[in-house]
Amino acid sequence: MSIRIIAIVIISLSVIFSSCKSNFEPTEIVNGIYENETLGWKMNVSEGWEIIPHAHRERWTKQGSNKQNTNKLNDGFVHLLGLYKGQDDIWNCMISNMEPKSNLPPQVNDANLINYYAARIKKGMTSIDVKMVDFNAGTQMVAHLTFGRININLIDKNDKVVFRQVIFLKIIGDQVLEVMISYNNEDDKAAMLDMFYNSTFF
Repeated sequence: MSIRIIAIVIISLSVIFSSCKSNFEPTEIVNGIYENETLGWKMNVSEGWEIIPHAHRERWTKQGSNKQNTNKLNDGFVHLLGLYKGQDDIWNCMISNMEPKSNLPPQVNDANLINYYAARIKKGMTSIDVKMVDFNAGTQMVAHLTFGRININLIDKNDKVVFRQVIFLKIIGDQVLEVMISYNNEDDKAAMLDMFYNSTFF
């Protein structure tokens, strides 16, 4: 599977949550720390990881939107921190977004949030020319918060696993935080999970 197709797969999953309307948080890492005041989220960023340029994510989002064939705009959706180890390694990245809870159906709450998003993912995956296996959901404690966790493995037509992703979801105040960790090796997976698991939230 080509790097271009992998990029489309990664961002197509992100677009399932978002829209073709790009709204980016002014992202900074100060003294190795990322902070989002709206969510009260702080995360230490390990050495060797860098912010994905907004231009890259905007281009990937447009590709994903075309692949998903959607023009839906989600009001208030914001692209937050995106991390990778450079544009030559887009297989391994962490992408985070937030959107107002008011964008979701009124019956969606913390108890059924992962079921709602799982259904969106499964529906969106039908437009991507890969199979989906080992799709499972559960929970994960991060700081004092219980996040929904969705694990996804994708295989190609030769039944080879080519893409892995872990998605974390949590309603925080009037926002929904979405953190997507894509990886193709256990070392980078562990590094990204360690960064996120050691986050703090007020």
